[in-house]
Amino acid sequence: MKSVQSVISRITTGIAVVLAILVTLIIPAGYFGLNYQNINGKLDAEAEINARLVAHLITDNPDLWQYENLRLDELLSRRPSKGNPEIRRIMDTKGAVIASNGTELAAPVISKSHIIYDSGRPVAQLQIHTTLAPLLIETGLMALIGFLIGIALFMTLHMLPVKMARRAEQALKQNSEFLSKVMDNNTSGLVVLNPDGTISLCNRRFARLCGVEESLLLGQHLVNAWITDTERENLNGKLEALAGINAEAVEFDTELTDSNGTVHLLTCGAARVRGDAAESEIVISVEDITHRRESESRIRQMAHYDNLTNLPNRALFSSETDRAIAYSKRYNTVFGLMVLDIDNFKRINDTLGHHFGDLLLQRVAERLVSCVRKSDYLSRPSDEQTHELVARLGGDEFTILLTSFNRDEDAAKVANRIIGKMSAPFRIDGQEIFATISIGIATYPGDGDSREMLFKNADTAMYHAKSAGRNTYNFYRKTMNDSALKRLNLENSLHKALERNEFQLYYQPRIDSKTGEMHGAEALIRWNHPDLGIVNPGEFISIAEENGLIIPMTEWVLQEVCSQSRLWQQSGLQKLKVSINISCQIFKQRDLPGLIAQALEKTGLDANTLEIEITESLMLNNVDTTIKILKQVREMGIEISIDDFGTGYSSFSYLTQLPVNAIKIDRSFVMNLPHRQEDCAIVKAIIATSHSLGLITVAEGVETAGQSEFLAENGCNEFQGYLFSRPLPAVEFEKLMRKA
Repeated sequence: MKSVQSVISRITTGIAVVLAILVTLIIPAGYFGLNYQNINGKLDAEAEINARLVAHLITDNPDLWQYENLRLDELLSRRPSKGNPEIRRIMDTKGAVIASNGTELAAPVISKSHIIYDSGRPVAQLQIHTTLAPLLIETGLMALIGFLIGIALFMTLHMLPVKMARRAEQALKQNSEFLSKVMDNNTSGLVVLNPDGTISLCNRRFARLCGVEESLLLGQHLVNAWITDTERENLNGKLEALAGINAEAVEFDTELTDSNGTVHLLTCGAARVRGDAAESEIVISVEDITHRRESESRIRQMAHYDNLTNLPNRALFSSETDRAIAYSKRYNTVFGLMVLDIDNFKRINDTLGHHFGDLLLQRVAERLVSCVRKSDYLSRPSDEQTHELVARLGGDEFTILLTSFNRDEDAAKVANRIIGKMSAPFRIDGQEIFATISIGIATYPGDGDSREMLFKNADTAMYHAKSAGRNTYNFYRKTMNDSALKRLNLENSLHKALERNEFQLYYQPRIDSKTGEMHGAEALIRWNHPDLGIVNPGEFISIAEENGLIIPMTEWVLQEVCSQSRLWQQSGLQKLKVSINISCQIFKQRDLPGLIAQALEKTGLDANTLEIEITESLMLNNVDTTIKILKQVREMGIEISIDDFGTGYSSFSYLTQLPVNAIKIDRSFVMNLPHRQEDCAIVKAIIATSHSLGLITVAEGVETAGQSEFLAENGCNEFQGYLFSRPLPAVEFEKLMRKA
């Protein structure tokens, strides 16, 4: 830029000097020339006029005109009032002065003469002289003015182009700096290629993507600089496409591996800078979309997959089911839909905690996935292939789409495979647990021609599998809807049962195995439905636990038992110890010692006549907290027993830590006594262990004399069952108490 500015400066200086000199010379020369001609012309005209006047005088006085001094002086005095000083003379033919007018003139002097004729012959000569001194002075002034104008012109012509060049240089520099900032601060990478594909310019963003300095990229061929081997052909093809005569800008995606080996996913836009394809440069804009694609992938993952098990969620499974329906309609095929639910999961979750429940869901999901396989549809178009799909709908509910399905036996094989896989214990956080699963199966199109109907019917079949004893599967049958509708009606009615005072307590006595006396009773809730009559707990307790109604129900039972026991005592009846079942949920969500203390204070009941029954699974729900709460209850004078012992997930080691008084042997071990040896061994072990820990044992479900005899012989302390009495309403139980 400096050399260009120097050349411009030299040229403009030369031109300015020449123009300044010309202006300095032309102005005074022109002024002098014009005025000299003017003066010369005037003198010539005046000489001619005055010569004619003298000639006229001679005509009037031909012999004596030379002596007419006054007249001649008057003629010579006729001159313009303005103008340079003049000398006018009339001279005879011999050169002698006849008349003269004017003062001495300063040099230089210019003269004009004119012949005076008399009758055609020359008789005299008129001369007019004037000085050029004023003109020379004025010309000098004009020369000075011209010089000043020349200097000004020189300065203007010399400095203006330099200033303009400097301004242009500054503007160019600013534009260059601006473009440089735009390139370097651009969030996208920018690279300019020479016609041969080498890099002529790039910004910092592009260099950072490559993981090298900008200077190291200049001169390298783009393909060799940053494109992975798998992308070379793709990039070369895009650049070749720009070489066409009518080629437009192209967009494409590619991959870049930087100097650290990190792969970046890029989206690029390329365009030619000039029109001539053979010589034009190519500008490529590069944007790193790796994180964007990762975010989009995470969003898709979140939208279509369960974040706990990583299985497809309800939305994705629904769309896949719709796809399967469309496929089956087109090709006239069938498929199956399974709904699976973990048996007693709520109890496991409430007992062992949500963290444990989440881990169990993950393990179950892994086993379910291992039980299914991708289907092989060689005869179907590849873009419409389907496959067996496992999904989690929410909670502990899973679904499986069975596309490799020709008959019911195919679904039964998968169901048996799943049940067999689930039979092995799960080991979670060092704890071994058994979890079974119930399965409902519906088929398309026989059990429904829409996704909603298939889900509904498979769900109905699953609930029937639970009702059939769990750990099994059921195919949907149309008659199942009746029982499903009954369950729904029960659930709706259960929400209003408490406020309508439809619950009633029954009492079943506990008998001393040695004396046959009544030592206590267990309070059992019954539902007196206005339309269905008495509804057994087995039909509504599970529903109450699922929808949270078990908490207000348990609080009601506690208050009702304390009131009834206090009434019996005030009536003079014996002080029986009445036990009530405490739900795991109320144990976790309520202040149990506070609730009991409030009920005792309100009714005035003695604490030693109340007993609470807990399930053994409760012991594994935060053991330290459980022991602390139970000790508080025990310190109030209330006895504690473990209900349904032997059916849960505990071990005998916990019995040494818990402040319990009694163990109730579950009816499932009692019902086959004394004939089944395995049950006999279990019952003996429970009784022996309990006695060694100073605990009494209560056998539930005693219905035969053989059972009572076996239990008594092996040291069981108390019996409870139909052999002695069914559960009775309070009024009838009071009669039984009076007879005792």
